[in-house]
Amino acid sequence: MILTALLMLALAAPPSAAPIRVQDKQVQADPLDAEFETLMKEAEQANTDYLEKRKADPKTPRWEIGMWSKFEALADKGHGRSMLWLATNAHRKFEGKTEITSKKLELYGKLIEKFASADWAERIVGNVLNEKKYFGMQEMDKLLSQLKSSSKNTEVQAAALDALATILSGTSAGDAERKRSAEYKDELVKNYQDSKVVARMNAKAFREQNLAVGKPVPDFAAKDIEGAAFKLSDYKGKVVLLDFWGFW
Repeated sequence: MILTALLMLALAAPPSAAPIRVQDKQVQADPLDAEFETLMKEAEQANTDYLEKRKADPKTPRWEIGMWSKFEALADKGHGRSMLWLATNAHRKFEGKTEITSKKLELYGKLIEKFASADWAERIVGNVLNEKKYFGMQEMDKLLSQLKSSSKNTEVQAAALDALATILSGTSAGDAERKRSAEYKDELVKNYQDSKVVARMNAKAFREQNLAVGKPVPDFAAKDIEGAAFKLSDYKGKVVLLDFWGFW
């Protein structure tokens, strides 16, 4: 007997992860954030104007060059995300790989020194990883190691460890780097179970172990179209068609 069941349900979720750890220190709003948001809107308009002008003149200077001094002035007042903008866009302001790399290293170094524990400091990790054109494994290793050791924010520490484990296991890594990578992975699992990084790792492992093609379908409970409760395991040994649908 072939039984066809049309079900409206959610994919089975991995085991409940531990709650995300809240930082001990309450996040304080930066009084310069309002200026930064205004500046970001101005930057968005500058980008729109640049794209329009570039249609007529392909040699039109990049819009970031005109915005540089404004973000720099805000960074000089002590605004961290403005400094992050400078580090990210330094290749638009300076010329030559040597000069650009030197300026980026300087800016990321200042960011880590002053803002390693900020609630937004996880962004530093992602931005450093995106600097592959200018940073090799050694530069990334140094910056991320400094960030991990300097930050009091557990989410930033975990993100830095995860990034270090990734870059130190790359094709250019030697035995010593791969050993450190394995140690960092162990440290993540051991000391950062409450972090978002480990939660994502656990979710990925669950999907690979339980939701891959050829794996048994995880059991779940639901109701049929007539409202009767059932479990998928009730139909073990029968052919079941699962129709996943929704509104997105």
